[in-house]
Amino acid sequence: MAGPHPLARNFGDLVAEMAARDVDAPAVIEAGAELSYGELDARVDAFAEGLAALGVRRGGTVGLLCTNRWEWLVAALGAHRAGARVAAFNTFAKAWDLEYMLGHSEAEVLICVDRFRSRDFRETLAELAPELRDGGGSFERFADLREVIVIGERGDLAGARGFEEVL
Repeated sequence: MAGPHPLARNFGDLVAEMAARDVDAPAVIEAGAELSYGELDARVDAFAEGLAALGVRRGGTVGLLCTNRWEWLVAALGAHRAGARVAAFNTFAKAWDLEYMLGHSEAEVLICVDRFRSRDFRETLAELAPELRDGGGSFERFADLREVIVIGERGDLAGARGFEEVL
């Protein structure tokens, strides 16, 4: 028999509610990673705090260029808990697509996976924002963008932060 209906009105609160009901129940099962609701909730909280420390505030926008993996959930739910909107970008995007999406989304922070299939997003980002190789800071093409967070290896993007560093 099913338990009581959730009271949560958004996904971030739903994860917290599920963690409160059964902290050890599996929330994410994927190759190489399994997270309970308690672990997922803790990571979402930690990532929200990390984003807030980077200046993400209510009403801000976080860009998310990532495949289906646990980090996507933590990043999206963490951004929501920090009060930000999430602009989810298609991982099949070409450089010109990504340039358009970054420019029009007004993303302050971009969270991206290092690579997907034959695409190396670090190379694409270095092409669009060469400042990333020199330490980041402000980006000529993207007035709103302040931070880039890479899931996986940062490569030669000295101006990017690692996902685990923010987590």
